[in-house]
Amino acid sequence: MNAFSGETIRKKLLHECDVHTLLRLPTGLFYAQGVKANVIFFERKPASETP
Repeated sequence: MNAFSGETIRKKLLHECDVHTLLRLPTGLFYAQGVKANVIFFERKPASETP
């Protein structure tokens, strides 16, 4: 997955779901140095009009 794919997925989730938490984890935490990891918590319902 390239950076463009990740950006597309994030935009889709923010548009279609109620995303309430984004965690950026330290690089290399799960696999190896240089591998980035994020955890996204969301509910599959329409995003609210206001934050």
